[in-house]
Amino acid sequence: MIGLILLVMIVLSICKIIRWQIIVVQISCIILGSISFSQIPRTPLKEGSVRCKNLQGQIVICSLKKQNKEQLNFIAVIDDIKYMVYLKKNNVAYFPGDTLQVKKFNIKLITESEIIDNGYTKYLVENGIKGQIFLNEKDIQSVNDGHGLLRMAYKLRHRIIQQIQKENVLSTTEEGVFYSLLLGERSYLHKETREDFKESGIIHVLAISGLHVGILFLFVKSLLKLFRVNNKHIKLIIVVVILLFYSVIAGLSPSVVRASLMCSLIQIGLFLENKNVTMNIVLSSALLLLLFKPTWLRDLGFQLSYLAVIFIVLVLNNNNESIQKVTHPILKKIVQLLQVNFAAFTGTFPILILNFGIAYAGSIICSMLVIPLVTLSVTLGLTTLIFIQFESIFKLLLYLNQYLIQALLVSANFMSDVISIPISFEISIVQCFLLYSLFLILFINKIRFLTRIKALAVISTCFTISMF
Repeated sequence: MIGLILLVMIVLSICKIIRWQIIVVQISCIILGSISFSQIPRTPLKEGSVRCKNLQGQIVICSLKKQNKEQLNFIAVIDDIKYMVYLKKNNVAYFPGDTLQVKKFNIKLITESEIIDNGYTKYLVENGIKGQIFLNEKDIQSVNDGHGLLRMAYKLRHRIIQQIQKENVLSTTEEGVFYSLLLGERSYLHKETREDFKESGIIHVLAISGLHVGILFLFVKSLLKLFRVNNKHIKLIIVVVILLFYSVIAGLSPSVVRASLMCSLIQIGLFLENKNVTMNIVLSSALLLLLFKPTWLRDLGFQLSYLAVIFIVLVLNNNNESIQKVTHPILKKIVQLLQVNFAAFTGTFPILILNFGIAYAGSIICSMLVIPLVTLSVTLGLTTLIFIQFESIFKLLLYLNQYLIQALLVSANFMSDVISIPISFEISIVQCFLLYSLFLILFINKIRFLTRIKALAVISTCFTISMF
């Protein structure tokens, strides 16, 4: 993966899309990330190495994984060992940082046979989790509230969910989609709904990401334009504050923080009245995040989001002249949407195949059909949250949201049955590297024709050889 990123940046530098100074800084970040990265030990703990029976004491909620009315899943650290804790509860809310005083609990260590036979336990061990703890609410004697920004974010999100449930407008299925689209809370999402979106190749719309932040960014800028807010200082403050607030109610999800940082940098560039190079902004946000947490370089979500954005920027920049030739405004938007979907699919296709061995070719068509609905849903949903303190308006807007969500559910169900086209095959890291090289050569218009042909021939030959 490091070689792939280096190749992308070198090619972008050669084609004069980004400056060589940025390459030097980015390489420094990659080296820093590689040095600071420590491989998580994937071997399970041996029986007798830790005490597992008839334990009591405090369990601190380090990070939440799932929370609804009946179930809470969270990660806890006991004696420097990470455990996944499952708590059956009855409509009681817990947040990161809270300390549970438990009168009795047992630890179930993950065995080697479970890692081989069970994909979920393999996932746990790969994330450094060595065992599981199962609790009931009756086992908890007391709870000491924690503190911190993350706890505040989850508590605020929980209050929003409570207010929506109080109105009793949305069904449980519709609630799951609404919370996923706006708050990044997928604990309420039904399994059947998740499968429909997954098989359609559009599961990404249910996970708050750069798409949702981009919609919010454009929505805020449109409102500022509508109300004729022209003062650049006020514009900067409003955009950055709203993006920060959205990051908080989304639980400070890394993907949301990344996208919010990127949009904030764009707005700062407009404030400074500089001619922004979008690729520089994208890579600058990556630089800041890697300085904060270098190990994100190996995070799949980080890789997918930045590869998608890099390819979107490349495709739009290299086809800007052809887009400008389209005079009809609606047709122009359709052409841009087609290009964005194609670029995002191309940018993420090799890395998805490398990690999962499967991708959905129909996701391009499905995204074209569903993203307008998602845009309307996110825009209306955010407007709904603004009026959360005005009961009558809030309830009316929830009914409007219900119709959009129903349309989204029907579309996902239809596309999973008709349009979904799964592509399954495996590639090596070398072949993934070669595929990205091939796509970059094809998309960058500044490369001379003969140079392009030679490069494509060399890459195609190397890819063919690597298959044997």
